[in-house]
Amino acid sequence: MANAVSGVAVSEECVRAFQELRAGRAHRFVVYKMDDAVQQVVVDKVGGRDAGFDDLAAALPADDCRYAVYDLDFTVGDATAKGADGEAPRSKIFFISWYVSLK
Repeated sequence: MANAVSGVAVSEECVRAFQELRAGRAHRFVVYKMDDAVQQVVVDKVGGRDAGFDDLAAALPADDCRYAVYDLDFTVGDATAKGADGEAPRSKIFFISWYVSLK
């Protein structure tokens, strides 16, 4: 279904891939693009859990726009953290709007 404001639809595949990243932690990142008819957002590439930020950067084209979500795992010092090193694991999902300057 198209968004009432933009007129652009988001494919079910996009929703499913994001849910797999967020809830199922199946992916490290998902890259989205507009389809050829510029009417729907579709999944372009998916990075496995072993992928890193460099893999995401390599998946973004130098000459076209994309959207991406990236699941960053990190640790913070926490006095209440369980573990000998006092580190508490955290995870944040970032939305990235990638565009190139078309001169």
